[in-house]
Order: sequence, then structure tokens, then C-alpha cells
Amino acid sequence: MQQCHSIAKRGIGTVSPNPPVGALIKVDDQILSTGYHKSYGGPHAEIQAIKNALEFQPDLLTRSTLYVSLEPCCHYGKTPPCVNEIIDRGIPKVVFGCYDPHPLVSGKGAEYLRKAGIEVVGPLLEKESLDLISAFTTNSKEYRPYIILKWAQSSDGFISRLGERTAISQSETAILAHKWRSEADGILIGRTTYEIDQPMLNNRFYAGKSPQVFVLSSDPAFNTKEKWTVINSNNSSEFQKKISDLLKLKIGILLVEGGSKTIQLFLDLGLWDEARIITNSKSLQNGLKAPVCTGVLKEKYTLAKDLICVLKRK
Repeated sequence: MQQCHSIAKRGIGTVSPNPPVGALIKVDDQILSTGYHKSYGGPHAEIQAIKNALEFQPDLLTRSTLYVSLEPCCHYGKTPPCVNEIIDRGIPKVVFGCYDPHPLVSGKGAEYLRKAGIEVVGPLLEKESLDLISAFTTNSKEYRPYIILKWAQSSDGFISRLGERTAISQSETAILAHKWRSEADGILIGRTTYEIDQPMLNNRFYAGKSPQVFVLSSDPAFNTKEKWTVINSNNSSEFQKKISDLLKLKIGILLVEGGSKTIQLFLDLGLWDEARIITNSKSLQNGLKAPVCTGVLKEKYTLAKDLICVLKRK
């Protein structure tokens, strides 16, 4: 199952708002094939693993075990149900990492396989499997994007100097930040950040896609020269609905790189899932104070002269 998790991560950045999933097919002590969900709307991990096995020794499938990090689906979506293919190929045993949080599956896939006479084992390494699909879980249960807040701050707690663009983090950390962009479907900033920083908001330093750009403004007449999507909002309930509606645009993961005011708005509303905070060793002594965030520390490490802390919402 740990290998399924490693395989699944190859799909991060290309499958959202679907979950990253990895699978392998084992016969005795040998791995016959592997597969992962490569792109949104493409074949699921189980189907890819079965397809790869069919290219080599298809007769072995009838005495194999399929390992998959997420419960196989049992409904028609972008692709047919995976349970049908598993049954049709005569695979006798399935081991899965965690139940699918989507209400159309959520235990029904495992039960469907059992009723077809297939031995089903799971959940196995459930916590690790759920961690892998945390964005998809938020999409499925809260009906909104998985929201990641990201900012860089000085050692004395300032996000920038007043009224001017301020570079804080190191070049090595900029590469990491662009990796995060490649894994997100959308990126959001506030109007003040747009006007002062004039950011490009694309992925230039890492392989992969650039996210769709959104700018938050209370002025309905405001627009951007880049023709980015402007989100107009004058009250919290309207704001929350518009953010939730981004899921309808296939924005499964939203990266918020706005200034202190924009980020603090998300924090105050409890409308966030992760905060990725980059703290540099330099001191600004004055300027715009960084947001105040309390959460559960998930990860902490140093990159060049920057300390990176990842917090999860309680």
C-alpha cells in the first residue's frame, strides 16, 4: 500500500478535482503491473494497472491481488465504474487504502465487489491514504475547493513594507512556491496585491501547469489588464458562496497568495485547510503585519535561509 501511495503522487497536479490514486497488481510475491490516475477524466489507477497487466500476462489476473489506495468506484462519471472491470477480469482479491468520501461511492464500491464474490480487505493504512486525498475529501464533503493559504514573512512578523513590493523569501523557496502553483487549479490574490506587486502568478520555475488566476475586489467595475477572473464581493456570505462555486469551474485546489488583508479574511471565516508560511531570517522592523494563524503543525523544515511551516486547520 505504501508503494501505491508513492505511485499515486505522480498524478498530483494533473488529476484535481479528482483524487490522486495509485494501484498495483501482485501475483504471489511478484508485482505484475502498476498504474495511477494520470489526468482528470482519464482512466483510473485500477484500470491503468489492469491495462498494463493485459499487455504482459493476462492469464495471471485470475489469481492476482489488486492493491489500490482508494476504494474502487461503482458509478458512472467521466469513466465507467472500476468495479465492473475488476469483476470482468476475474481478479479474486482487492485490498484498498481508504473508503471513497464521495457520497456516490462511500463503501458501496467495496460492498459491490464482495457481493460479486471477490475478497475485499481494507481500509489498510487508512490515515496515510486519506492524507493523500485530503483535497478531494474537502471537495466531496464541504462542496468547495481545498484552500491553501501561502505567505512569506520576515523574522519579525511583517509580510511587506508599506505600499511597495517586498521580496522576502530566497530563490530556492521560490522554486518550491512554483511547485505549489503547479499542484493547484486556481490562485487568488486581492486587488491591493495586484496593484502594488503586479504579479505574474504563473508557474515559471517548476515543471507543470500554471493555475487559473482570480482577483478579489469589492469594486464591481474593477478589471485586470490580463483579463483574469475578478471575484466581486461586499459581504462574507456572498464571498463564501463565490469561493465555493469555484468548484463548479473544476477548481479543486485554490492557492491564496494575497496580502495580509485577503489572507486574514479567509482565516477569520475559517475558510481554509492549510497554511504554508515561509519565514525568512531577515528583519523588516516595520511594514504590513503578517496574518495571524492558529492551527495544527503538520510539517516544519528549513530550505536555504527560510523556515517553512505547514499548518492544518483544527
